[in-house]
Amino acid sequence: MRVSVQGCAIIVFPEYGLVPLGMKSRSEAVVFMEQVPDPHAGVWIPCRDPPADRDPVAVQRALSCLALDYSLYVVANVGAVDKCDTLTDSSCPEDGHFQFNTNVVYDPTGRLVARYRKYNLFVTELHIFDKPRTAEIVYFDTPFGRVGTLVCFDMIFHAPAVRLIERGNVSHVTFPTMWTNKLPYYSAGPFHQSYAAAQRVNVLAANIRYTSKGCCGSGVYGWDGVPRAFRCTDDGTSALIVAEITPNPDKAEVAAPLSTTEFSDDLEGAPDFSGPIFQDLFNLVLLRSNTGVLSVCHGDLCCWLNYTTAGNGTDRFALGAFKGLHTFEGQYYLEICLLMACLNGSEAHCGEGATTSATHFSFFNLTGNFTTKYVYPQVVTDGVQPTTDAWEFTRGVGQLVLPRPSTDPLLSATLYGRRFDLDDARSRSKDIRRTGHRHRQPVDEL
Repeated sequence: MRVSVQGCAIIVFPEYGLVPLGMKSRSEAVVFMEQVPDPHAGVWIPCRDPPADRDPVAVQRALSCLALDYSLYVVANVGAVDKCDTLTDSSCPEDGHFQFNTNVVYDPTGRLVARYRKYNLFVTELHIFDKPRTAEIVYFDTPFGRVGTLVCFDMIFHAPAVRLIERGNVSHVTFPTMWTNKLPYYSAGPFHQSYAAAQRVNVLAANIRYTSKGCCGSGVYGWDGVPRAFRCTDDGTSALIVAEITPNPDKAEVAAPLSTTEFSDDLEGAPDFSGPIFQDLFNLVLLRSNTGVLSVCHGDLCCWLNYTTAGNGTDRFALGAFKGLHTFEGQYYLEICLLMACLNGSEAHCGEGATTSATHFSFFNLTGNFTTKYVYPQVVTDGVQPTTDAWEFTRGVGQLVLPRPSTDPLLSATLYGRRFDLDDARSRSKDIRRTGHRHRQPVDEL
């Protein structure tokens, strides 16, 4: 076996790395696409096929040869075209072919071993790509464990991001993405880290660097919630991010059942104010001292915080709650408990995306009475970095604890809950009204 680059066994490239950005039509995009066969249909090693004068699979050949030459697994995102018949297939586009945002995987022999077609298309790519009929669960087996693959917006949804873990029994997830950072809880590194921690898998996230669109932040995140490597800089350079990871030794463990958190009546204070965060109207309450216990509710979701700061910062923080159907740049149902720094220390700018903080917390315990077991824990530190602290997350309960003083100043901490079963229920968004029913029976979705 040949020695791989820096000893790597697998390399992951970003989304849209091989398809130009900003294309305005299907016909403009299709010239950059190739046919990618089903790997289960037979052995295909394009690197060993003699190239034609006009090579129809030049990109696939190059990826196959890269894997073969360096004896590693190569995961890349490409544009794939699949011919269809408009006469026999009513779903076939008028131009006679499907176009898919596709991950391909080549093994160390140069063989195509996996093909995944993105299921959850972002609004800006709907005019270029088609949505597959079903959400594919795609993984491949390696000497270092079973590896699954997703693309960008897929991570927010049950199909395929959660199904891949629950049905595929994967140990690692490769994740090409073009992730636009949106504070306070949609920044690439911390969000991808939260998925790794919640699902207890390693995540290899390759984000394209596109500064004008706010795309930055690639990393390798361990199943224990600790990043093994992360990079997001404004210096205009690209880099190969290298880290060593091992599978979760307790991969077969059963997730804890969902339970609720009870709140005492003396913590039922009204919110100080409401404010929009990523187009969702949160109820918020300010932290007014260096230590305390407080809560805030939105509808029948209540969030509770017990905290102590080190008293070394002048930042203003707020505790926020939101429950409802998010409808901006996609539609999905959220339950969120959020502790965050207010921009410029101003109540009027809470939720606007502060990027710096000088405040260390010596302790915090954030929890909520979620009605879902799908809760993603996220801690963001000064400079919008994923935390390296050993915080504790209780799966199935929705509780995030920092048991000892933080290493870096805290920017935000979030419990990001998803009610996948309500994603298509726009009429149910009325549930965000305050009903007074604070201890609804939890549901076990899907």
